[in-house]
This record gives sequence, C-alpha cells and structure tokens, in this order.
Amino acid sequence: MSNIILLNGACGIGKSTTSKLLHQKIEDSFLWGKDDQRRNISHYKDTLEHRQRSWEMILDLTNHIIKFCIDKNIDLIFDWVLWEKEIIDRLIETTEKNGGNFFHIYLNTPKNIWKERIIERGINSSLTFERAEFFYNSLQELKKTMNMIELDSSKISANEVCDKIIEFLK
Repeated sequence: MSNIILLNGACGIGKSTTSKLLHQKIEDSFLWGKDDQRRNISHYKDTLEHRQRSWEMILDLTNHIIKFCIDKNIDLIFDWVLWEKEIIDRLIETTEKNGGNFFHIYLNTPKNIWKERIIERGINSSLTFERAEFFYNSLQELKKTMNMIELDSSKISANEVCDKIIEFLK
C-alpha cells in the first residue's frame, strides 16, 4: 500500500533538505514540490491572479499524482507549506478514496530558531519576512485543529528526521 507523505512546515524549517533525503531513502518514491511545479508552469509570475491559477493547476495535478502513485504502489513525498485545512482534507480524502495511507508530518522549530534560519537563508522578492512569518503563524494555528506528526527539526539532523518518518511509515 502506498504512503502519501505531506512534509509540511514553514519556510526555512528544513522541508526541502528532509524531503530530498527521504526520497533517497525510500525505494520507489516520487518527490512532489509545489514551488518547483509552480515554476514549471509557463511564465511563472508572482501575482495574485497567477498564484491562484497556478495553485488550482497544482492541486488538480496533485490529485492525479496521488492516484497514479497509489495505482503503481509508489510512495509520494510532498514538500509543501500548506496551512489550509480544507486543502489538506482534500488530499487526505483523495488518498483514502484510492486506498493509500496519508501521513501529515509537520516540521517545526521554536520561533527564535526559525527566525535565525530565515535570516541566514535570506529573503527574496517573492518571499518577504512578513509572508514567511504568516506561514509560520498559520501553521502554528493549523496544528491545533489537525492530527499530524510533529517533529522539532531544531534538535535533530535531517537524517534523524528521515529515520523517524520512516519509523512512522512502518
């Protein structure tokens, strides 16, 4: 049975590093990063209208990818910042409807450590500090309303995070 793994967390928390390592460690896995896919949509622009249109396209593609991975018995790893419960519920529904196991892994770290990481990483034109902080705060609220596996990425290495996730999948 396929595992559909949502690796969620704020910008700079270690999702990309962890998801790439996890992808290497899990045989027959598919890595799906929302931001990477959004850039694959022609003429990527960071306007509200384009973000909404590309987001709808990404969600439709994601539902197809979930179905494909379950059909082919491949584990799917999402590398996303996702704070909207309705969208996560939709992903869970698609997974369960098609016979897969859904795991919502939330990488978190204390806010002061997160701020240090964001400053180190740097801010670019499409990600302001205010926007990154909105994501962080929204995810803190989301964890109060959803069942998820929370891992503090400030206390263990990305390899150790991967090993814990693999244990959860068993």
